[in-house]
Amino acid sequence: MAKKNSSKSGFTLIEVILFLAISSAVLVAILAGTSRSLAQQRYNDSVQDLFSFLQSQYSGVIDTQNIFGVGENGTGTGGRSDYAIYGKLLVIQNSTVKVWNVIGKAVDSSEISKYSTTDDAIDNLEMKVIGDNDNPVASYVPQWGGTIEQTVDNNPTEVTVAIIRSPLSGTVYTYKHNTALSISSTCSKLNPQDITICDFIPITPSSTKFSGSFKLASEPINLCVNTEDKAYGDRRRNIRISNTSSINAIRLIPLDDLSGSEGNKCQ
Repeated sequence: MAKKNSSKSGFTLIEVILFLAISSAVLVAILAGTSRSLAQQRYNDSVQDLFSFLQSQYSGVIDTQNIFGVGENGTGTGGRSDYAIYGKLLVIQNSTVKVWNVIGKAVDSSEISKYSTTDDAIDNLEMKVIGDNDNPVASYVPQWGGTIEQTVDNNPTEVTVAIIRSPLSGTVYTYKHNTALSISSTCSKLNPQDITICDFIPITPSSTKFSGSFKLASEPINLCVNTEDKAYGDRRRNIRISNTSSINAIRLIPLDDLSGSEGNKCQ
């Protein structure tokens, strides 16, 4: 009686090694793609969140009521408010945005007629901010290691932006100071609220007035947003602040928009 052939077939060592090598390569590719996709999503979220935060500051100025509710010289209640909220001050430094409310003397229709220009009126408001350098009304740091950089290099942007509502017309204007100001020079208490108010206009040899330190943002302020994850290599998104009396003053420029003066200034 003939015996049956009982030899068994299987994988050779070379086949097993090839299978493991190919599987590992596929797994590495999948993980690399997933990691890059996650980094890009985090970066996009970081840019969008900063953009929304800046827009909300403009909305806050546009929607602010011209009332502060403090009596003459900060004492008593008075028959009307002697101070008004005129806008916000944004100090951008070390990839952090700090925000203060800007207040000044309230003006009525009879006082408005004394001023011929918005700058003249603003210079006479004796503006201050609520809170000192360590106590802003809001502070924002970009998510996921986001950084706010200059257009020409990867150094941090340092700039102060004042969003001020004109006491003459109610129009919102954007002003710029080319350094990150410190809000801790001269402070006092405003009673009966017992809140701290501080000067923010630098004392210079030529002027102590707002118009001597802040200039209308006739040229847009370009903020370049980068990330430690380097999701797009060194390609950076551009958030642009312009002198426009609406939340459209803040624009997010498309990454690949290189169309002349309106394009991405961070590429």
